[in-house]
Amino acid sequence: MSELLERTRRTVLAAQEHQDLPFEQVVEIVQPPRALDHTPLLQVMLAWENNAVGSLDLPGLSVEAAGEEIDQVEFDLELNLGEHGEEIAGTLGYATALFDQATIERQRGYLLALLR
Repeated sequence: MSELLERTRRTVLAAQEHQDLPFEQVVEIVQPPRALDHTPLLQVMLAWENNAVGSLDLPGLSVEAAGEEIDQVEFDLELNLGEHGEEIAGTLGYATALFDQATIERQRGYLLALLR
């Protein structure tokens, strides 16, 4: 398990060196075959959201986030995590046509065991 974690750590750190490359440019470089039933490069997404969403105050206008309730996922499996104070919190979204709730709950348990 420690070997897998170390390999994952090295891969993530290497990927972060290219994090500013726009997704559209990645697609253009890779030129994956297109299919209507899934996205061209990936079906699973992990996002670390470290940008605090605050309010924007302009003269005569105040704007703030309306909420993040999304009932639809863009990928087969999506894990969104971020720091909230001293905790890491997030959401796990999935395509209900591919996964049932019991499978996702089992995967969630695996993830929590790994993090512990």
